[in-house]
Amino acid sequence: MEWSIAYNNNHTEIIDAEEYSRLCDKLIREIEKMHPFIGDSRDYWVLGEAAESIQDVPGLVCEIGLRQGGGAKIILDALVHTVCPARTFISIDPYGAIEFEGMDGEVVPTTEYSNAMQKDTLEKMYRFVAKYTKINFIYLPLEDTEFFTRFADGVPVYNIDKDIMNRYALVHFDGPHTTEITMTETKFFMDKTPIGAFFVYDDVDHFYDHDKVKTFLEDNGWEQVHKTKVKASYKKVK
Repeated sequence: MEWSIAYNNNHTEIIDAEEYSRLCDKLIREIEKMHPFIGDSRDYWVLGEAAESIQDVPGLVCEIGLRQGGGAKIILDALVHTVCPARTFISIDPYGAIEFEGMDGEVVPTTEYSNAMQKDTLEKMYRFVAKYTKINFIYLPLEDTEFFTRFADGVPVYNIDKDIMNRYALVHFDGPHTTEITMTETKFFMDKTPIGAFFVYDDVDHFYDHDKVKTFLEDNGWEQVHKTKVKASYKKVK
């Protein structure tokens, strides 16, 4: 027996019953780890492993695309359960049910990413992070390009003193999925990362030409750590 797996860009994949069973088991485990938040992807272990690997890497943690908080929960769990310094976690997402670019050349009108989703997600998120003193959670209701314009010289972080921080230890790219936009995002953070920093990309297959991003990273001192059907992670090595 074969099963058809549908992705949220209308791509389908045929897998056999054994692989389908393994996939269901993985998804159930990931749903349990993300509770009470929700994710729209899979292979979140790639994201968690990256977060666990930056213990000695200075800088901010940033996620483009909070949605319903599933990816953020995986990152935060990894940060608080490893021996690492206090972290500022910046999450960027405009919500507002605005049109956005999905696959290359496609403008997607959506009501899914509504302000109601924003309120529900943020209520859960602030309750979750309140118990962790070493996590400073900052939510910015911005599009990625707006963030780049306003915070090109760093993000002000307040903890007794004001610190303008412009180094990133981990960036999760889960915003608009086009080659051009993903490359723009990558280039913005590229020179703001120390050795050992991680980039993690979501929806790397079927949405855009991720090979162009991979080649660019490898040409600029990064190496691929993991690549699955939906996620890819890279570490800065030089």
